[in-house]
Amino acid sequence: MYRLTKRAKIEVAHFLPKHKGKCKQLHGHSLEIEVELTASKLNDDGMVADFGDVKGIIELYDHQCLNEMEPFNSGVDPTSENLARLIAERCAESFDELQCVEVRVTETEGSEIYYTLDC
Repeated sequence: MYRLTKRAKIEVAHFLPKHKGKCKQLHGHSLEIEVELTASKLNDDGMVADFGDVKGIIELYDHQCLNEMEPFNSGVDPTSENLARLIAERCAESFDELQCVEVRVTETEGSEIYYTLDC
């Protein structure tokens, strides 16, 4: 079994319209995103995936107001939970031979969300 891990830091802004506290207001986060991809065999290039391609998926959200991006601008709450799921789904769609995708989003020190797809 092969396991690839890619970490990157990104800056995002968002607001949570349904939140009852201060996160209802527009604010920003320095997020640390960790993507772990697992495969039992390698792709045609002899890799689980190219590190740069994984980083490119993470960076789609860098310096963005999440509320203005699909699907967050269509009613999906721009939470760290939903961001983790979207990154995992995008990885699953982008790379062949994956068996498992796990994404960790660290919003603040001590506050993390994990999302696992197809393990």
